[in-house]
Amino acid sequence: MNNNEEIILVEELINILGEIGKHIKKLHPRRATLLLSSKLLSFISYYRCYDLLVPTALFRFLVYLFDRYFDQRIVTLSIEELDKVSMPEEIKNMIKREFQGLDFRYFDFDYVLLFNRLKKDMTTLSEIVKLFGEEFEKKVVECISRAVDRILEELREFQLRILQRALEEIKNKKSVKALEETILECVKEIYVGVSI
Repeated sequence: MNNNEEIILVEELINILGEIGKHIKKLHPRRATLLLSSKLLSFISYYRCYDLLVPTALFRFLVYLFDRYFDQRIVTLSIEELDKVSMPEEIKNMIKREFQGLDFRYFDFDYVLLFNRLKKDMTTLSEIVKLFGEEFEKKVVECISRAVDRILEELREFQLRILQRALEEIKNKKSVKALEETILECVKEIYVGVSI
């Protein structure tokens, strides 16, 4: 790729990162990251710019890290949300013990709760619903849903910081390589303990 092609590609990268950054609050973090990855793939094939291979792979890896982060946070935040709900303390404690098993397998691609799977595996939850009615089921689902919303917001904020850093570096250095360096640095930060 010659210098003129790189200048054009850098401008396109700035436009794409800026456009996705504007809509990040409306996009699911996994979908936004995969969208970025797919845009980079199209640039690779069009410009034959193999410097974008690593950033593309790193964006795909971010999806995995987001799922790990989700697993780390879902239990704690669901319990925090449950603590805000009015219900007998004995029942609350039983549900908290069941929440210890919450992880990504009880959610779909967009982190939407697969309640039937959860209810099937969490026997206490099923028994509580039988004994006390669907009102308890509704409260549990609302707690988990609020926890997921909080995680999604955290992931979106982190994703926005990545995009802002990448944009800043690309604008300053006017180089495709700057994207790789920035994304690699961000992924390292997440990977160390998967703490965003």
